[in-house]
Order: sequence, then C-alpha cells, then structure tokens
Amino acid sequence: MVSRDDSFSTTMTTVIAARGQSSTHRALAIAELLDNIFAYLERHDAAHASQVSRGWVEIGREYVWREVHIWREVHTPCQLFNVLGPMVHRGPERCYNPLRYFPKPVSIGEDKLTRFLALSRRVRLLHSASSKQECSAPNYNFISHNRQFFIELGNMLAARNMKLFPRLTTLRWWDTETCISTWPWFGGTPLHEIDLIVPQTFHYKDKSIASDQEPRVFSLAHVAPTLRSISFQSPYRNNRPLAPLNLDDKWSNLFWNLKSLTHLHVPIYGLTSDTFSAASTCPNLVQIRFCAPTDLSELVRRRGDLAHFPQPVLAEGSFHALRCLELGAPLDVVNGIMHDPNFCASRIEEFGLRAVQAEKEFAVRALFSSLAQRAGSTVLSLQVQLAPPHEFKYPIYKHWEQTDEWEQPTSWEKGLAPGPSERLCAATFMPLHGSIRLTHLNIAHCHPVLLDDDELVELVRALPALRSLSLVPAPVTDYTPSLTLNVLGRLACVRPRMKVLRLYLDAHQGENVVLADPEGQFGSSLRSLWLIESPVAYKKEGQDTIAAYLVRLLPPGKGLDLDTVAAKGKTGDPVHLWDHVPPTCSFPIHRWHKVAKAMEELRAAGAETDASTRS
Repeated sequence: MVSRDDSFSTTMTTVIAARGQSSTHRALAIAELLDNIFAYLERHDAAHASQVSRGWVEIGREYVWREVHIWREVHTPCQLFNVLGPMVHRGPERCYNPLRYFPKPVSIGEDKLTRFLALSRRVRLLHSASSKQECSAPNYNFISHNRQFFIELGNMLAARNMKLFPRLTTLRWWDTETCISTWPWFGGTPLHEIDLIVPQTFHYKDKSIASDQEPRVFSLAHVAPTLRSISFQSPYRNNRPLAPLNLDDKWSNLFWNLKSLTHLHVPIYGLTSDTFSAASTCPNLVQIRFCAPTDLSELVRRRGDLAHFPQPVLAEGSFHALRCLELGAPLDVVNGIMHDPNFCASRIEEFGLRAVQAEKEFAVRALFSSLAQRAGSTVLSLQVQLAPPHEFKYPIYKHWEQTDEWEQPTSWEKGLAPGPSERLCAATFMPLHGSIRLTHLNIAHCHPVLLDDDELVELVRALPALRSLSLVPAPVTDYTPSLTLNVLGRLACVRPRMKVLRLYLDAHQGENVVLADPEGQFGSSLRSLWLIESPVAYKKEGQDTIAAYLVRLLPPGKGLDLDTVAAKGKTGDPVHLWDHVPPTCSFPIHRWHKVAKAMEELRAAGAETDASTRS
C-alpha cells in the first residue's frame, strides 16, 4: 500500500541509486525516505505520527546537519551557499565575524550546482540571519555584493527550468537592502508565510520590473501568489520612518491578488485608513495584528500620521472572515467602524485598540457600548491601550538630531491629554457587563483606573468567563490607587481559576492595618500575579505582613511575577500592550522583590515545620 505513494516510490529509487554514491548522497536519500514515510503516516494517522516526525527533525538538526546540511530549517544561508563557492572575507580584519563571509563570485560548476540543489530542495524554512540584530552586516555582504554571482545562478536555474528552493514554505528575510523580486529562487514555490523588514521594503524601488515605480513589497503577489501570512517587521534601530500615505493607492492591487491571505501583521504606523479599506477586500483574511516595534521612539515620530485616520470606506461584505482585529485610530473612527453595516462586527473574537491621541472618558464608554451591542456575544479578548505612545526615562536628544521630537509625550499634543478627572471608572465598564464569552480584558490608561474594591469585584462577577485581567496605568503615575490589597482575597473567592492578574493597587496598608485573611485562594491555574508597579510598604514589618497575606492567597509554590521587560513575560504576553513604558520609579520594584523573598522564607520555614511534625 505504501508503494502506491509516488513520492515514496521515487525516494526509494533515489535510495537504491545512492548505494554506490558518496556518504552525503546516501544521507540525503535516507533523509528523503524518512520524510516521505512520516508524511505518509501523518496523512493516515496524524495523531501518532506527528510526534515521531518532529523527533526526526530534531535528530537531523543535532547529528546530521553538522556534516551534510540535510535539515529543513536554514538560519544562516551563508553556510548553505558555501557549497557553491569558497567563502571569502571582505570586511576589515579587525571586524572579523564568521557571519560576514559570503560566496566568491566565481563560475559555478555543474557538479557543484547538482550537489547544491540536492540540499536546497529539502529547505522548508529559510532565515536570512538568526536575529534581526545581525541582518545589517551578513546579508548585506552576502547578497548585495554578489550580484554577478546570483545572476549566473539564476541563469543556470532558468536553463534547467528549476527553482532553488522548490519546497520552501516559510521565509524570514531581514535583509534591508535586497530586492525580493530579483531573487530567482522563490517564484513558483509553495511559499505560504513571509516575514520582511519595513520601511526599506517600501522606500526602495524595484528596478528589475518595467514600471520602476512599484515598491518591491507589491511584487509579493507575483513572487508568491499563494501567500497566507505576511508580517512586516520594524527594522532594528530604524532611523527612517515609514511614509505609508504615499502608497495607499497600491495596496488595493496587492490585497486583490493575494486571494489566500489569512494573516496580516503590520507595524502600528503602517496601517492607514486606505490600507484598512483595501485589506477588507481579502475574502479569507482572518487576522490583522500589530507587530511590536523594535524602536519605540518611532511611535512618537509618526504620531501625526497615526492620528490622521479618516473614516474608512467599506464595501458590502467586507472582512467576511475576520476574527481578530488590532487597530490604531481615534476612538470616534473606531466607533464608526463598529456601527458600519458593511463591517461584520458580530464575527470578531479578538479586538485590540491602540489610541493615537488623547481620548475622553465618555469616548471610551461609547466605544465599549458599541462593542457590546455589535460583538458582545462573540468577543473573547479585549485589549485597549489609552496612553501616550512612549515615556522616555532619559533625554533622547542625544540620539535624535531633531530636538523638538524628544519632548515628553506624557501630555499629548501639548497639554491635551486626559486629566485626572477623565480617569476610567465603574460607569466606563458598565456596557461590558454580561459579555458572557469575554476571557481577556486588558486596559492601560495614562491614569490609574478609578475603581474601588467593591466595583472591581462586581465587574469580575459580571464577566463569568473572565480569566485574564489587566488594569495597569501606562505610564505608571504617582496617583494613589483606589484599589487596596484586600481586593485580591475577594477576587480569589469570586474567580479562583483566574490565570493572569495585573493590577495597580495600594499596598501601603500593610504597615498600619492588619490584613484580613483572604476569603479564598487562587487555584493552580494562576500563571501571573503582577503588582510590582504598585506602591508598597517600605518597612520590613509591613513587607512581611504582605508576604504572609500573599502566601495564604496564592497556590503552593506560586510567587509574584517580577518581570519588568516588555517583550515577553513569563506568561508569553506583553506586560503592557504593544509597547512597553519603562517604570518611572524603581523603588516599588525593589520593595516587591523584598516581599517575594519574604514569601520564599515563609514557605521554607513552613516546609521545615511540616517535616519536623511528620518525623
């Protein structure tokens, strides 16, 4: 029965023919045989075969790739292309770096090309470098200085009517200078996922095509028409901001030609009103997400473009398949989108909003009301960031040439930021009551949320499916929180299966007030309790009191989440949404570390007491 599979029988023929060949050919043939066996098994018994297949890939990485390059993932193309030509170092000797080696542009022999194609046909995932930080040197040297080499390679492939990576499905190309449409090896491959850097992708024109006016990104529809996922990443330490407003008229053609596109990830400053309208024509688009910018100052640079977001024009049946939407726009525009009869709001399951200008409390309440009316029965996750784009801890005129760009954006547009009277309150969240499927609620405002303990407990009770709650001001301010530490015990009683809890509360009370025993205890499902920006007792007695309270509140072995880095916390979620605001003061963090240490000491002492009792 197995012999009926064409790829299997072809590989068996290759294995038999390789018996008299070199060890490299034999290893490749065996690898192809195992790949096809596992592929066949997955089609008939996917549940059992997938684990075995993944195990084979790991074995290939660890034991075989060092010698003959037969694994499916390539993270440094320079090593792979070494098969075609000798590596030559062209950088300064004092800047020696193995990754800056690249093939010498010499004639490519037929025998070397044949051997190379046997290797490259196995590649499914190709990285230009192991990280974005490395992209500026190795790939620029590797590709940009070897045009003649790749022209010759392309001609040889065309003569053979072959592609260099015929099975490539995923491309992570973080080179900032190379034009993708000139690469001869990607066109016609089953490429489904691509990750490119912007804005260079937009700035440089593609001189290999006739019009010479199309930015290279728009050639994606011709290079890989079967793309299902596109991710445009912010460049590492970028100093050239993206100007998307000049490209809006080109987006419609790109989305129209990519019929299979399901996932679109863009920097927040790359999704304009016209781009949003053009994306609505994609019949299978399921997800529009933001890529976290690597250079947070870019959000401040482009805040003028972000605030310019006219009401998009949507055709009937727009976003027919959309389930996840993250959008950066004024709240009145978002409210208009929610009420647009051509927008399928009732299908949205994940909604993320990044405010791009100062917003009043009534505008936030109106948005929540619209969301509850149009998507309240389907939405699972709601993330809203209502805060300045970035809070700089140090003057950034040292890094920027324009000194007028580094003014503190704590008050947007020179004093138009919401004041303390515009703090979100219980009435703001009232429209969300009764959202029976809402599991994630993450709100960040430039001021602490004005909720007392009773109101927060009532909110959690009104959301029966809620498992992740984040009410953290960003940036953290000096306003006294309205929540107290006692609310944690009440929440544990109301929702013991909470998974993520991030709050800004007043923990000073441990010095002068005896904390009541928690009414409940969180279960083992709790992954993150994040309080480290909250004001906390500075005396050891108060810290010990808080530690004892938390030991009784948390499940055995679980401590505080002390992460301060924005990229990824222990739970895999950002501490703040899309961009992190550094803490304005390190004193609370230092004191919470002392509380965490006191918790460990209390648990260790309790374990010793239990051991002595049993003995």
